Amino acid sequence: MRYLNKIIFINSASIAYAEIGLSGNVHFIGTQGVGKSTCLRAILFFYNADKIKLGIEKSKRTFDDYYLPHANSYIIYEVLTENGPFCVLLFKSQGRAAFRFINSAYHKENYIGEDHRAMLWDQLRNTFASHTSYSRKVDRYEEYRDIIYGNNKGLDAVFRKYALIESRSYQNLPRTIQNVFLNSKLEAEFIKQTIIMSLNEEDIRIDLDQYALHLKNFEQQLNDIGKWSEQNRSGEVLVRMLASNIAKLRRTVNFLTKEKYELFQNLIAIHSQIEQAHPFLLKELEQLQGKQAQAEKKVREANDKFQERINKINKEITLMDDRLSDAKIKNELYQRLDINSIIDRVSKKAVWETKKHSMEAERHLLSFRYQEITDKYKALLQQLDNQLQMFINERERENNTLNAETNQRKDKIKDQFDKILKEMDMELAVLKENADIKETSIQEIIHQITLETAVAKVKRWYEDELNEVEQVIKHADQELIAIKNFRNNSRAQIESLQKSWAMDEKEVQMSYAAQKAELDQRIAGEKSIIDENESIISRSSNSFYEWLHNNKPGWEENIGKVINQQSILFNSELSPKSVDANGHLLFGVELNLAQLPLRIKTIADYEQEIKTCYAEIAKHQASITNLEEQENKEIDKISKKYQPQIKQLKEEIGIGEYNETKFIQKQKQAVLSQEEWKRKAESKKSQILDDLNKRKFEAEQEKVQAQEEWKATKNNKTRQQEERKRELKSKLQEEDQRLANLLNQSDESIAAEKQQVALRRIKIEEQQNKDLHQEGAEVERLKEIDTEILQIETELNYIEANRDRVAEYNKDKRELFDLVDEFKAKRKIATGKLATEKESHVIAKSRLQESLSVLQNQISSLELKLRETREDLTAFEEFCKSDLYLNLANEEPNIIMVEADPIRLVKIIATIYEKISESNNRMTELRSHINRFLSNFSVGNIFGFETILVDDQQYLHFADNLSEFLEENKIDEYERRTNELFASLILQVGRETTELVSKEAIINKVINDINRDFMERNFAGVIKGIELRMTPSASKIVSLLQHIRLFNDEYAIALGTANLFSQEDSTLNNKKAVNYLRSFALEIAASKQNEVTLSDTFELQFKIVENDNDSGWVEKLTNVGSEGTDVLVKAMINIMLLNVFKENASKKFKDFRLHCMMDEIGKLHPNNVKGILKFANDRNIVLINSSPTSYNAIDYKHTYLLSKDKTHATLVKRLITNNQAYEN
Repeated sequence: MRYLNKIIFINSASIAYAEIGLSGNVHFIGTQGVGKSTCLRAILFFYNADKIKLGIEKSKRTFDDYYLPHANSYIIYEVLTENGPFCVLLFKSQGRAAFRFINSAYHKENYIGEDHRAMLWDQLRNTFASHTSYSRKVDRYEEYRDIIYGNNKGLDAVFRKYALIESRSYQNLPRTIQNVFLNSKLEAEFIKQTIIMSLNEEDIRIDLDQYALHLKNFEQQLNDIGKWSEQNRSGEVLVRMLASNIAKLRRTVNFLTKEKYELFQNLIAIHSQIEQAHPFLLKELEQLQGKQAQAEKKVREANDKFQERINKINKEITLMDDRLSDAKIKNELYQRLDINSIIDRVSKKAVWETKKHSMEAERHLLSFRYQEITDKYKALLQQLDNQLQMFINERERENNTLNAETNQRKDKIKDQFDKILKEMDMELAVLKENADIKETSIQEIIHQITLETAVAKVKRWYEDELNEVEQVIKHADQELIAIKNFRNNSRAQIESLQKSWAMDEKEVQMSYAAQKAELDQRIAGEKSIIDENESIISRSSNSFYEWLHNNKPGWEENIGKVINQQSILFNSELSPKSVDANGHLLFGVELNLAQLPLRIKTIADYEQEIKTCYAEIAKHQASITNLEEQENKEIDKISKKYQPQIKQLKEEIGIGEYNETKFIQKQKQAVLSQEEWKRKAESKKSQILDDLNKRKFEAEQEKVQAQEEWKATKNNKTRQQEERKRELKSKLQEEDQRLANLLNQSDESIAAEKQQVALRRIKIEEQQNKDLHQEGAEVERLKEIDTEILQIETELNYIEANRDRVAEYNKDKRELFDLVDEFKAKRKIATGKLATEKESHVIAKSRLQESLSVLQNQISSLELKLRETREDLTAFEEFCKSDLYLNLANEEPNIIMVEADPIRLVKIIATIYEKISESNNRMTELRSHINRFLSNFSVGNIFGFETILVDDQQYLHFADNLSEFLEENKIDEYERRTNELFASLILQVGRETTELVSKEAIINKVINDINRDFMERNFAGVIKGIELRMTPSASKIVSLLQHIRLFNDEYAIALGTANLFSQEDSTLNNKKAVNYLRSFALEIAASKQNEVTLSDTFELQFKIVENDNDSGWVEKLTNVGSEGTDVLVKAMINIMLLNVFKENASKKFKDFRLHCMMDEIGKLHPNNVKGILKFANDRNIVLINSSPTSYNAIDYKHTYLLSKDKTHATLVKRLITNNQAYEN
């Protein structure tokens, strides 16, 4: 026998230490608040391991904090098995309760140390004996329950020895134990709920609020959709016609609005461009004016440079003339000086020096002996020579000074006359330039007039305007052709896309239809099995099967193997009887049936098969729903593929049609403008030619007059220049003559000085000769030598005196006389260059004048543009003050600056006013159509159309939504969606109701098992009989749900396939479905229920026989008898319910015992307490209850007194243990 033997608290829930035996019935006594419920919850946690289902209020401390407050807080559960005891250790790990399994009985010394304090896990695990093992930490409560209840699938083999029972379907046991503990009420509703919750953790329910939401205004929705196919007397569908007109008008308003905002955008953009460009235009004008000034400056600079070049050339000519004149004057002077004779004598300087050296050498030989005398007189002669040389040098310095002064005066005279001549040349050049400029200007004017005349004769006046209107006409023709072609192509594309759309949808629908048909066949097969099994179950009452089940335990292993289930087992006409016979007999024949396979199916098997079939049907229906969802998704995907393309094409066609009207109007206006511009062009041409002819005649007369004036001026200035040149020549000759006279005087003084020196030399030499003669020297020869040396020195002195003159002559010869031909050639070249420069100047000046004329034209054009710009800016400024501008700016706050063609702002503003006027007219028409359209629908229509529109924005928003509604063909979607909605609602209601009532068979079996359990094992007491039964629910809404379920079972496959909104009558089934849904909606509103639960689908009734008092079938236990009797009956029912689940939990292993916590039995008479304890113990169920006072202690195995000490800690004291109260 396996059972929970004891529970030990260590530092848990205000209990320092307590061992509580659970091997039999247990009674806790004590006042309120001492911890009785704490102990009961700890025991319950062993069975359900669910902290939420312990009855702990949310306002109180959590299970973990209350039961396991410390690291050394434990609850130990000791379990006894046929293989020995084991313990389950409950402790806190990482803030939450966890388990360990210990393969040993509980020993206090393993957990409490010598200091009488609880040890930590790391300490206490070392206290276990060597043969004791413990498991890993188990922190998943589901895993813990699998271990305790023996669901070994997926568990380690090491945990299998810790199973209390061996069951995979154990869930009803912990649920029932916890529901019995938590449910203290006596009504049948709560008994029902205990049974239901014991079968399933979650109560099955139908959410009526959700259906009420779906069915709200269902009939009105049908009427709204029908409007789209309702025809008037003329056969027109008024709603569709109005919707189409609204869409067209909305497109027109959109186009006009778009154009208005495009014009506004262009206005802002062009204004911004103009505003930004205006300073640049001013700057450009300033630059052009600057360029004009620069051009004029260039003309002046060209004149200045020309004059500079002319002056330079004239200066060069004057220089050549001066050099030729100097060469002539100096040549005449050198001829007078007999320069050739001087050059000849100077050239013999080396000969004379050589001869002198020879004479001096001879004289030195002759006078060597008389050196003293010679040196004496030589010194005297040398002194004399030095004095003469000093005199000559002084005179030469004076001559050089005279030459320099004369040259300075001549240069000054030349500079004065050069300046005068230059000024005269410049004056003449300026006069010439002015005359040339005037003549060139006049000639340019004549040439320009000639060109303008030629241009005017062939020019196409107002060409830009004519080209513009011609371009408009041409562009309009091209656009109209393009629009027409595009419209045809777009319509062809739409037709092609629609065909492809239809083909793709058909392909998808056929594909999914085949899959759904296959699933429908499977559903039909499952329903056939369900019908067959339900027929069998319905025939099981009073059948041979029921008799065998009640009278022949284990019949499945013998007779069940050889009888036919359909014809015999569930036959109620066989009248079976039990006879005394040993062995396995069949009509008196003993058979060994051990080897035959067991093929009997129990009612539970049939019910399970029905449940499986329903699950399969639900699965198939879910698959169908999934397929339908996938189909809808595929169709939506196809729709999203084609619909935007078609919508885009239709929008583009609409835009094209609108543009077509615009281009036709533009074309007509352009043709009228073209004729007007041609008339203006002819008039202007005639006027321009007359003006040009008049200007040309006046220019030619002015040119002749200018030529005559220049000729007279030139002759006068040339005569004045010649007079100045003659005067210059005369003054230079006077300076040369004065210099010559002064030089002659200097030469004469040098000659006189030389004569005096010669006389003195003679005297000194005579004295020298006398002294030498006295000494015996060859005086005569020395005298001859001295005479020759004197003659040589005289010649050398002459050469020295004329050497510079010869050098000057050679210099003049190089610089003047040898270059005379070159000077003449240069003068001739300069004269030719002067003529070329004048010709080039005329050409260059003509070009500059032409550039200047271009600039002047540009300035005139720019000034016109600036004038137009100022007009546009003024017009824009006035427009900005208007309400229209403010409205446009508010409606279009995010202005995007775009590149726009240059158009006059005044023209754009006028066009904006035109577009607004037209837009207002179309908007009025649109409002009228929308109001007529909305009058067909109610306020809460299915489409969500707003029926009360106030301002234009709401009307436009509605028109946009309606256009999208039409483009995407949403009416078909609404029709399909509504069809699917009523079909899916019927299907869902049927499925949920089926799922709800599918538990009835299981509940009925549980009730039958409870009834049978009481019949088999009652205890002698006041309760002679307890019987439970299910009856149909009296709820109208449940009855309606049953009808819908039956309807869905019969017509679910074809339901919703017909179109509710076609012109033909709907099918009878669809009408029934709609009627069911209407009734369902009304019933939901009338019942005011939020949901329908499993307990609503049936009524649970009790039939209690107390002594001789038969209660009859009642729904409340309070109607049975006294309060004690009610408690007794409820306790017996709960015990039997737990026993039913206990017996069905495991077919292999049944030798185990469970605990059931029932506080209510404390209200019973002691005799009934003893009886209910035995009633539970007979079913291997141990009862635990608590009360303030003790009853007959011998009825319980263990009685414990709970109290509080001074520190409010809970003390658990065992009062008695009755070893006779419960023996295994």
